[in-house]
Amino acid sequence: MRTSKLNRGTSDDRLDLLIISEEILEEGFNKYNAYHADKHWEFLRRAELLPEEIVAAGERYGVAEYLKTFKDPSGRALPTIHLPHRPSLALCDLATVTHRAGYKVALLDNVFRYDFRWQQFCDLCARHRPRIIGLSTTFLVNPELVAKLLKRIREQSGDAIIVLGGPTVRKASSLHELVDYVVFGSGEMPLLGILAALEGRCAIESIPSIAYRDASGVVQYTESKGNTLVKLGHAFRMRDDDSIPIPDWGLYSRSRRNVVSLEASRGCQYNCYYCSYDRGKIVRTMDSIREELVGNAALGIVRYRLGDSNFTDGPPNNRRYAYEVCQTMIDTGLPLEWSCYARVDNMTQELADLMRRAGCRAVFFGVESGDDGVLKLMRKGHDVADARAGVRIARAAGLLVHVNIIVGYPGDTFESYRKTVDFVEETRPDTFTIAKFWLDHNAPVSGPRMKDLQITGWGNKWKHGTMDSETAEQLIRDAQNELVGLGLNIGNEYDIAGLTSVGFDFDRCLEHFAAMRDLLADTVSEERRNAARITVRRSLLEIVPQSVAEDQRAMRGAVDVAFAAAAAAVA
Repeated sequence: MRTSKLNRGTSDDRLDLLIISEEILEEGFNKYNAYHADKHWEFLRRAELLPEEIVAAGERYGVAEYLKTFKDPSGRALPTIHLPHRPSLALCDLATVTHRAGYKVALLDNVFRYDFRWQQFCDLCARHRPRIIGLSTTFLVNPELVAKLLKRIREQSGDAIIVLGGPTVRKASSLHELVDYVVFGSGEMPLLGILAALEGRCAIESIPSIAYRDASGVVQYTESKGNTLVKLGHAFRMRDDDSIPIPDWGLYSRSRRNVVSLEASRGCQYNCYYCSYDRGKIVRTMDSIREELVGNAALGIVRYRLGDSNFTDGPPNNRRYAYEVCQTMIDTGLPLEWSCYARVDNMTQELADLMRRAGCRAVFFGVESGDDGVLKLMRKGHDVADARAGVRIARAAGLLVHVNIIVGYPGDTFESYRKTVDFVEETRPDTFTIAKFWLDHNAPVSGPRMKDLQITGWGNKWKHGTMDSETAEQLIRDAQNELVGLGLNIGNEYDIAGLTSVGFDFDRCLEHFAAMRDLLADTVSEERRNAARITVRRSLLEIVPQSVAEDQRAMRGAVDVAFAAAAAAVA
């Protein structure tokens, strides 16, 4: 076990902790998405977007690396507009709790996305020699890519201890031997425990939900109240002693235009068989939520994407929890805007109206299927009638409704697929996505209760008794073409947070979704397609680069700002 003595509260220029993050990078993602790569090529052609135009737009507004090129699944060089990922709540939570405990901590995101951001990381390592470097894998789902990134970190980190956390570490034990410590589940308390152990204030073996390498280099695992590692067919569980901190976004050097994440709760009380998200639910007090909203408003932050797995479902001892959160938001008098995940069977007219008054603009409904038989196999807990009612109620309240669909779940057939497509056509949500079933080995679908369906494979390559992944992919193409031809928008409620972070307002998001639909549809008039082309080109060559330039200016001050904030902890 590597150790590095911490001297919390000292005045030297060493950082105790540097926390970094990245989200899915195209190089680790495109090989799984041939269909999306083909659509991207078609989009570039129909928008008449040339790589040199994109480069010129970036240069005009001072954006670094606005165009990047990646290899698509066929090996072609795919030109891509390169946007920063939004500020990470996980990063901010970890920085907040360690900063408040008196440690000198700094954070950086988009570390591998931009060359200048990687140089900032290298500068921090050289100038302030962090004793510990933490990497979050919240949105890094490819273990091979994580291993490659860890190698780059090691080459720059000197004698720093490396800590790895996030959901990917629970599914890829091969990563554990590449680092000094691994944190499983919510990271705030285990990370504070590791820091305390390095100060000699507790034994490393006493810290739950971590892994460490002993003196001989063998990975050891401490006791966990939830599942530390993958167990076939079993989802993970929340630790019941977890708590949700109030994040200090003042530690984060990003443009205040960005939509940030807000958590009212963690965990999920449902048991959808395709999902491995942590079961259980912990919630915050109204005083805590109010304090966060008011404090963030003082920083200029009033736009949120709620990170709760299901905002509309309260815990067993307070089924009206979501109602109380909305009323708390209303009572602040702040001009809040937000969106969230929601369940169709929790959506009452009273709640929908209250959400809209509280600033909610959009909801993400995980409907997943338009067939009751498939929904039962998924253990969704709602039926098609619930889904129709939920969509209707939310739209009546003035909420944008996004519907997510899964094709290829075990038991899904062509007949059930047709019912699902018909459901989307009938309910006409504002946006929809159709995703291919993802076979997760620690989701219940991989357990013994589904063995009769003869499920084999992993990830997005699978086969079972009623469908295989190649058939599902073709059905998705057919459904998307059919529904777009009927005037529906491919999009995502989650995309609204991304678009509003790069210069869009809510109404322009809807305009953009419609323009993308018309641009890619084969059944619209040439006049509509030309109008869509103008809208998309203005967005990507004017509005977006202006906003990204502002965000990158904030990022470029991050090294000095981050260390100044860190030093304040011991001032």
